[in-house]
Amino acid sequence: MRKKKIIIFSILFLFLIFIVPKYFIPKNIDGIAHFVNQNSIEVNTDEKLNRELIKIELSISGTDYNKVEIFNESSEYKIPKGYGENDWNLSYDGKYYETFRHFKTNNWHDHNYSFYFFQNENGIKCDVKIDGPDKMKLTIDLNKRKKAEIGIE
Repeated sequence: MRKKKIIIFSILFLFLIFIVPKYFIPKNIDGIAHFVNQNSIEVNTDEKLNRELIKIELSISGTDYNKVEIFNESSEYKIPKGYGENDWNLSYDGKYYETFRHFKTNNWHDHNYSFYFFQNENGIKCDVKIDGPDKMKLTIDLNKRKKAEIGIE
C-alpha cells in the first residue's frame, strides 16, 4: 500500500511540474511571462554597419503594446506575447527606416526573431528570419525617409 501511494504521489508531482506550467498557466500574464516567455531575438550586422545604431520596435494591434522597444544600442528587451498583427519598425542610425508585419495566429506561440543588417551598393537592407509556428523569411530595404508611424495612438 505504501509503494502504491509513493507511485501515485510521484505521478501527480511530475504532472504538476511538467504539464501544468506548459499548458495551463497563461504565459501572457506579465508576471508569469517573464519566467516562461520563450521568444528570443538575434541582431547581427556585416562589417560595414554598427550594431549600436540599430533600433527595433514592436506594436501589436488590439493590445496595449504600442512602439515597445525590443532592441536599442545593443540592448535587448523582452518581446511581448501577442497574436494578430505584429508590426515591426526597424531603423538604422535614425536615418533609414522600414516597417513589416508578422501575423501570429496564437499568443502562446514562441518564436526566434533573427535580424541581419547589411549594406550593399543599393543601400541598407535587413534579412529577417522568424522561426516558430508562424514562420517568415524576407529581405527588407531600409529607406532614407521619414519613419512610418504604425501602431496605436
